[in-house]
Amino acid sequence: MRNFWAFIGITIIAIVLALVIWSYANAYDKTKPEKDIKPSNTSCFTYVRVKVVGTAMGMYYNMAESSWGIRETLFVQQGSGYVVKDGFILTAAHVITPDKVETQSGKWSVHITKPMKILTRIILIYDYKDVSIIAKIHYINSELDIAILKYKSNKILKSGGYEIEYGQQMLKQDDVVFSFLHTRNENGFMTDNLKLRYGIVLSNKPTVPKMDSSLAWFNEYDITLQMEIQAGDSGSPLFALRDGIPILIGIIRATYNDGIVSLGYAVTLPRIRRYLNIK
Repeated sequence: MRNFWAFIGITIIAIVLALVIWSYANAYDKTKPEKDIKPSNTSCFTYVRVKVVGTAMGMYYNMAESSWGIRETLFVQQGSGYVVKDGFILTAAHVITPDKVETQSGKWSVHITKPMKILTRIILIYDYKDVSIIAKIHYINSELDIAILKYKSNKILKSGGYEIEYGQQMLKQDDVVFSFLHTRNENGFMTDNLKLRYGIVLSNKPTVPKMDSSLAWFNEYDITLQMEIQAGDSGSPLFALRDGIPILIGIIRATYNDGIVSLGYAVTLPRIRRYLNIK
């Protein structure tokens, strides 16, 4: 009997040691590469702008009748996307489906409410020029804020070709992350030019400086970053590094700024490979 329990103990120790060794072997880099990873001349065909124009049923308050009504309204929004595979673009779900819409309630007033129903939607993909490519929804998970768009394969858009990994549990504080984000022109509009931006992981879970209702907006697959993010960056890919090699680990989806603390958030990619038919 003693030999049996000794065997069990040795086995457990061996498993623990193997897991520790595996964890270190698969750890992400905590330092930037010696040379920055620069976008190529054709990167504008991989890191794209996503624009959505559609109609939805929105609510408005009728002052004359002192009651709420419903009417059709237009929505237009823009974000970013990444050509993850030929024919497929990865982005954030809230880039495709608006959280709020504006509904005219009077000559000088509108009401901003959650859309009751999306009626129509055209998804436009832009690369370096303002001629758009039409995309359709292939997969969308609003709870996780992940969407995959499908477009007809062409010789224009180009896959990034980086390995995709669900690495939330392997991410540690101070791991280096980066993305290529669209620059803005003098009017604040997104351009096709890209800028490399580094950040670090603060937590492999969603955290906010104050424990308030804003935490309920996040999901269990979100991570917290120290990284400068602005409106329109949602849907951009987030990369970590292993031995200097980029690995796609998430999608940028939100920012927090209370005037003192500025944080970024990304959602990791659980089960995403199956929806892309990647083994």
